Amino acid sequence: MRVAVLLSAALSAIGCGTMNGARPLEQGKHAVGLTFGGPLLTSLGPAIPLPNLVIEGKSGLDPIKGRATDLNYGLNATAAAFGIVDVHAGASHLLKAQGASSPAISITERLHLASNHLDTTKPSETRAFYAMNQIDFTVSREFSRQLVYGGGALYWNFVNTPSPAYFVGTQLRPMKGRFSIQLEARHMAVGFVPEIQDVSWYSPGSGVLSVTAGIGFDFGGSK
Repeated sequence: MRVAVLLSAALSAIGCGTMNGARPLEQGKHAVGLTFGGPLLTSLGPAIPLPNLVIEGKSGLDPIKGRATDLNYGLNATAAAFGIVDVHAGASHLLKAQGASSPAISITERLHLASNHLDTTKPSETRAFYAMNQIDFTVSREFSRQLVYGGGALYWNFVNTPSPAYFVGTQLRPMKGRFSIQLEARHMAVGFVPEIQDVSWYSPGSGVLSVTAGIGFDFGGSK
C-alpha cells in the first residue's frame, strides 16, 4: 500500500508528460497519442520514471495570422487508477515558421486540472481540487521529417511563485506515413527543492528530472 500512497501523492502534485507543441497542426488535421513516464522517482530504489500514462488528442484550428494553431486535450490514465481525475486542455500556436537557416518557434498554453474527490477510500477532509497552468516556448528544427526541439517552460498553481523548467526532445518518424515516436527530458522546478514528504525524486542539484516517451498517430488532411 505504501507504493500506492506515494504514487497517489505524486500524481496529484506534479505535471505529467504530454505531446510536444513544437509544430501545431494545420486546420483539418488531428492527432492521437500515448505518453508514458514522468519525474524520476528514487523512493523505490533505482531512479525510474513515474509511470504516468497520458491519453491525448490534438485538433488543428483556424490559423491565426496565417500560422498554425491547434487545440490539445488529454487524460492521465494512471492517475485515474488511483482515484484521481487528472485532465488537461490547451492550445499551441506557431509564432515563426522554420526558415532556411532559422528554427521554428511556437508557444503552448495548457491548463491541468486534478481532483481526488472520486477516491472514496480517503477521508473527506483529504479530498482536494488542484489546478496548474503551464506555458511552453519551443524552438524546433526539422530534418527530413525528423524533429528536434527544446525550450523553456513555466508552471504555476495560481498561488505560489511560478516554477521554471527547460526541456529537450525529438519526434521521430521511422517510416513513411503518420506514425511518430517522441522522446523527451524535462528539468522541472529549476531552483526549487522537492517538498513532497516521503517521496524521493532524482534531482540534478535542484528540481526534478522528468523523462517521457510517447507514440502518436495523425490523420486528416494530406500527409
